[in-house]
Amino acid sequence: MFIVHHQHNGERHLGKSEVCGLAGNPLQAFGPELADKGFIVLAPDSICFEDRRPHMKGVIPDEKNDFIQHYNEMCYRILKGSSLMKKVIDDANTGFELLKNHPKAAEDMYAWYYEIVKDIVDNPDSL
Repeated sequence: MFIVHHQHNGERHLGKSEVCGLAGNPLQAFGPELADKGFIVLAPDSICFEDRRPHMKGVIPDEKNDFIQHYNEMCYRILKGSSLMKKVIDDANTGFELLKNHPKAAEDMYAWYYEIVKDIVDNPDSL
């Protein structure tokens, strides 16, 4: 189970679509690679990116509004004693909670955790 975050790169029109291989840089499309290997992948848009932009949805750039909206979101949170990064982390935690409560994800997470612990126990010098 993976939560795959997109790059920033000042390209606020690209979010989940880039890591899912639907738009943008193909070298950023690692979501499908993980899914092809059997992992559950959640690829959300961060605040102010792609479909979480208030003035434009999708992968079309909005040169007029994208930067200022991102700036406004940042300033709003700073004035409230928070940050955009806290919002991103809170969103990731929400995504993780959704995933871990899904029956398939719970099985996948247990198998993944078991393999990691087993590897550490079997090969303590690998740390």
